[in-house]
Amino acid sequence: MSIAFTWPIRTGEVFQHIRDITTLIGGGNSQSGITRPHGWRDVLVFSNPSAAERNGYADREGLQENGDYWYAAQGKQGDQQIDKRSNKSLLDTRNNGGAIRLFIYQVDSGYHYVGPFGLSEIPYIQTNEHPRLYAFCLTPQGADTRLLSKLTHSDKQLNTLHNTVRCEDWKPKSTLFAEIPEHSYESKRAQQLEHIQEQAFGEWLKQQGKSVLDLHLRVEGREITTDLFDSTDAEIIEAKSSNSRGHVRMAIGQVLDYVHNFNNRKTQVTDSLPPIAKPAILLPNEPEPDLTALCASLKIKLYIPAGISTEGFRELTKS
Repeated sequence: MSIAFTWPIRTGEVFQHIRDITTLIGGGNSQSGITRPHGWRDVLVFSNPSAAERNGYADREGLQENGDYWYAAQGKQGDQQIDKRSNKSLLDTRNNGGAIRLFIYQVDSGYHYVGPFGLSEIPYIQTNEHPRLYAFCLTPQGADTRLLSKLTHSDKQLNTLHNTVRCEDWKPKSTLFAEIPEHSYESKRAQQLEHIQEQAFGEWLKQQGKSVLDLHLRVEGREITTDLFDSTDAEIIEAKSSNSRGHVRMAIGQVLDYVHNFNNRKTQVTDSLPPIAKPAILLPNEPEPDLTALCASLKIKLYIPAGISTEGFRELTKS
């Protein structure tokens, strides 16, 4: 049975030791990075980015491009058991409604409470095969995301990486099923379909004489990479493997986010890129008519394959 309680710690509060936190809330193991006080549904998670860097698991712990926070699963020797002991207590929050309370350690101050998180739609990813290693994917659910960025990047990094861009020659992603990572946020099959379509569209743009680039946007300490950037027509293109409503809605949010940050970059006056970019979405087929109308109202171009007997692509909407 779970005990009803009121969470006593405000977002942003700082504690010198884990035991100060477990003493305040009346339970929990102060020697563990994951702990659930007896009778609670909520789980406390303590992350130490500097220790992750020092001990070689920084690739499994930290802030991700999509805003999730990865937390390395427990288990130091051999294959990690994702459904055992403290790891299981994190997985249990999917069904018992418990919050994941994230604290991030800073060497000069202590443990900062960032706020409540939940497991992402894909709750964990496998990052290594031999031995088998995992990372939990934590999604903010009322947490202070600005504090999260600040705690995971230095002020210098935030200042350097905020609202800047970098470009490089476009390189098609691998379309080989075996080379697509297991920990992709979409299935390997969906990723493969998206990569195939993206490659065909990029090659088609180049055949039209367009300059195609890989565009990397640096925002709040994170680098966000777009699918395609047609610098000739100043279009940022988001590709999707499906024309379902969910995929189109996601693409709309992503591409408008990219365009907003590109158009408000610090180097807009000094770099050689177009000053303003426009949004576009690449789909494998026509979406429902109301979604086409929605994209048109937002001045988002829609591209789809020209047809079975015709090579290339065509526009459904014009920005």
